[in-house]
Amino acid sequence: MMAGFTYQYISPIGAFSTTLGADTLNNSKGVTVNAAYILLQQWGNFILVPEMGIDWANAQNTRYYYGISEQESARSGLAPWRPHDSFVPYLQLAMNYAWSKQWNTWGEITGRFYPSTISDSPMVNKHGVTELTLGVSYTF
Repeated sequence: MMAGFTYQYISPIGAFSTTLGADTLNNSKGVTVNAAYILLQQWGNFILVPEMGIDWANAQNTRYYYGISEQESARSGLAPWRPHDSFVPYLQLAMNYAWSKQWNTWGEITGRFYPSTISDSPMVNKHGVTELTLGVSYTF
């Protein structure tokens, strides 16, 4: 379980956001930091939110998710992998359309670009990932 805080500064040219998170259960001893630039554009009921940023994770967090210990290597047959800290840049585009005061549809597409610290892991076979989220919400 991660806990942390976020600070966001909203300026006339967009928002600048930073988030700090830390592993509270001491499983990974991980620390993460995010820095992002966010722009909000609105045309009537349609909102478009482009974002670009970078996620940093310390070596412990990166090892927890992408590393392979000697014991895991013996069980899985995968080569051991002990990565360092990682920087993962990303681009995101979110959108929302309010059909009425209660009904909204929204979507988000995010492209994450893995550094060699992650992409060279024997568990990872890609240099990035694309995430798509779609939804409908109703406000009571």
